[in-house]
Amino acid sequence: PGDLIFIPGGNPHAVRNLADIHAMSMNFVDPSNYWLYLLTQVQGESYRAFELFTTEEFRQGLKTSQETVTLGEWKSTDWHQETLDLACPTCAD
Repeated sequence: PGDLIFIPGGNPHAVRNLADIHAMSMNFVDPSNYWLYLLTQVQGESYRAFELFTTEEFRQGLKTSQETVTLGEWKSTDWHQETLDLACPTCAD
């Protein structure tokens, strides 16, 4: 109970649950799959999605002092005001 598994983008995987469970699956973009996501958007001709992730509005980087927050705290945080002190090594400057 309470386990979380992170599977980096592009990695094939499967799940077999041995008991009834409640699960949540989310696809998200982070430094590990940023370029893969952009490639799939162009290949799928989803140019608007591509544009959304290549503007200056899309923050690239991580906050090393990030602590666990609730969903409500996460939603109410103004992430554009947060200082990201760990640059994304594969993202463009």
